[in-house]
Amino acid sequence: MNNPFIHLRSLSSYSLSESTLKITNLVDLAKKNEMPAIAITDNNNMFGVFEFSKECVKNNIQPIIGTSINLLDIIVNNQISQVTFLVKNEIGYRNLLELSSLSHLNDGNNVGIYFSQLEKFSEGLFCYIGGEFNPLLLLNKENKKKDIIQLIGNFKKSF
Repeated sequence: MNNPFIHLRSLSSYSLSESTLKITNLVDLAKKNEMPAIAITDNNNMFGVFEFSKECVKNNIQPIIGTSINLLDIIVNNQISQVTFLVKNEIGYRNLLELSSLSHLNDGNNVGIYFSQLEKFSEGLFCYIGGEFNPLLLLNKENKKKDIIQLIGNFKKSF
């Protein structure tokens, strides 16, 4: 296969109330579709990482470890935005464990992290954001645009 497809955003049953896909089924799908690698990016946790890694290795598939974490600095239409992280190396794995843990220790009921926490633990991580930022730009809210541009600037400095 010249250009194999690799899922970089996969949810398992560890994404509580969001997916029922068992890790064995996820890896089976990757194997069946001849994917050389697949990422796990469960929402706001890394509970399935060990099971996922073992299952991938057993099936000769490269596991890509990651997670999506709520970003509490940006709220769009009363929804907290998410940032997805993929591990680049051992330092990144340790930093992602730290960020995942921090996301459950903030005051209040919101699970997530703030940019200030991200800056300290960004080494060794790939990071991407989805389309959550676009609605603000389309709504033509100048004050929100400036906030987003500033946050993206902070984001770029972190990585």
